[in-house]
Amino acid sequence: RTCAVLLGTFIDAKDILIGRVPGARQGLTLALAAAVLNQACASTSILIYAQKLLQTAGVQRQTEQDAQSTIIIAAKLLGVILGLFLVERVTRKALLAAGGAGSAISLALLLVGMQLSSNVLLMTGMGCFVLCFYSTWGVGYWAVVVEVTTVGGPRYASAAQAMCTATLFFFGWLTSLTFVQVMSLGSLGILVYVTVAVLMFAYGRCWLPETSGHSLEECAYSVEHQGDVCLATDSDGSDDFELSSTDSSERPGMERGT
Repeated sequence: RTCAVLLGTFIDAKDILIGRVPGARQGLTLALAAAVLNQACASTSILIYAQKLLQTAGVQRQTEQDAQSTIIIAAKLLGVILGLFLVERVTRKALLAAGGAGSAISLALLLVGMQLSSNVLLMTGMGCFVLCFYSTWGVGYWAVVVEVTTVGGPRYASAAQAMCTATLFFFGWLTSLTFVQVMSLGSLGILVYVTVAVLMFAYGRCWLPETSGHSLEECAYSVEHQGDVCLATDSDGSDDFELSSTDSSERPGMERGT
């Protein structure tokens, strides 16, 4: 049964990639880009190699490294808690754009700390980066992936989300594998991650359609029609969502909303 499920997932993923499911490829592209950016900014690698980064600022004693690494872990915990609060109160575009901008500034501060061998600046940069990332992209990523992959209905959404999860873990592994080598480049290495953070800002600000506050059917329509959500006004003056050009019954695996 497991093999049959996996085979079905691969077949559904193939249908999405070749464009057999209207609009689903746009949603998958958005979700895959988010998965790559989520890990390529070294969000996981900085936690793993925090002690090595501290060594560049002159912190050599193991006890001091452990104590300061604990602060970084606490920043992650605080970021997740803050993110759970923000994700329901801030629009998706604003959340991810702010997270990208904050991450870029924090990584730039980390770079300055490394160049000056300043433990205070290095710790501030790492702490702010971890706090900023996990309160925005760390939580918002999962909401965005669910919302942008709804095109095509539950069947194809499951396949798209499986691909995104695999991509997320692959790039997390790849970034951690290459982190030490990239950091050996010095300032240029950190600038690579700063550049990724800038792309995170651009993704949230310019590419991602707004899905916050919409039903999953509205999210699917917004993705398929590049951010245009159609509202129809009833005779009583209320606004109801309406599919104008592509009826939901035309999409494989998607039932018409009630």
